[in-house]
Amino acid sequence: MSEFDAAKAFDEASERSERGRGARWVPVAAAILAVLAAMTSLVTTQRSTLALVSKNQAILLTTKASDAYNEYEARSIKQHLYEALIAAGSVRNPAKLHAIARHEGSAGVPVIAKAREFEHGAEAANEQSERALHSYERLEIGVTFLEIAIVLVSISALASTRFLTIVACAATIAGIALSLIGFFS
Repeated sequence: MSEFDAAKAFDEASERSERGRGARWVPVAAAILAVLAAMTSLVTTQRSTLALVSKNQAILLTTKASDAYNEYEARSIKQHLYEALIAAGSVRNPAKLHAIARHEGSAGVPVIAKAREFEHGAEAANEQSERALHSYERLEIGVTFLEIAIVLVSISALASTRFLTIVACAATIAGIALSLIGFFS
């Protein structure tokens, strides 16, 4: 039989107790990281939606600009056709046709202005979509780093190694930094 060493047993029990207390921070850290990842994921989803809505708005405005340009072209073609008929001398009342040609020409001016306005709106919506998409990508990478940190924190408690804890802290810092960059960009 081996001899019982009370001092050795006390030291071993103290060591296990310290490890037990050290592991208590793991659920708290994992919960905090999970909340950060969830909030960042929410913002990520919102940025993705904003990018899609802005792109749809750009497409709609581009279509409206195209319609307005087509209307302008139609008015311009009518104007030139009427002027050609007047110049050919093949109409009975050239004054009336000349008035219609002038009307088509002057009616096209606000149409072309509206087309350019739609075009500028489409460009602005495209730019907003691009900004939201870049923000979304950075936020998504930040969420990924936070999720990696959750896993590493959990594994570090099981493996009882400080290296994984340090890597988890680095992943947390990277995740938070990328999330903030994505949030404010």
